Amino acid sequence: MVLKQLASASLRLRFEQDLGSRIIPGSEPGPFLLTHVAHGHPRTQAVLEVVHPDQALQHSRVHLLGKTGGHLYLVVHPLGRISSRQKVLIVWSVNGAGVVQAPAWDTMAHSAWEALQHHRTRFSDLQGLVVVSRLESLQATFHSGNGNRLPVLEAPADPRGWESAVEELAIGLEAIFGEML
Repeated sequence: MVLKQLASASLRLRFEQDLGSRIIPGSEPGPFLLTHVAHGHPRTQAVLEVVHPDQALQHSRVHLLGKTGGHLYLVVHPLGRISSRQKVLIVWSVNGAGVVQAPAWDTMAHSAWEALQHHRTRFSDLQGLVVVSRLESLQATFHSGNGNRLPVLEAPADPRGWESAVEELAIGLEAIFGEML
């Protein structure tokens, strides 16, 4: 998978979270050109758009997904296909740092999967990803989705583990986008 930025934007962040996000609406990076490469040759391409939940109501595809409670929407616009149907990856973030009794990753994965099922009658091209922070770990862990569970990235809250979180997220997103293309 090759990701190329088509336009640049200055990402602006808040000092404090607002409904789980530090990104100031309208400053998301992108759009990006996603190219699925197989055997050294480009196979399919799509434009990847990042949509902040505060701007979801104005988006042609995402405006009907507000009930999912997504914290970020990654919209994939396929290029060069007969069907130009947009596909959406909903990202949920869970602040698990400091909680006394955190739900298990598979419980969160199943809950998010159920949220998608309520929308699949209208949107067949939905995917999801749960990102949860953990105080007790220094290494990120990516759990692939299967059956009735969505993929989950357990990311350490400790900055010493953020590099592993970025690596695991990149591997996970490559797999998810590979399925979407």
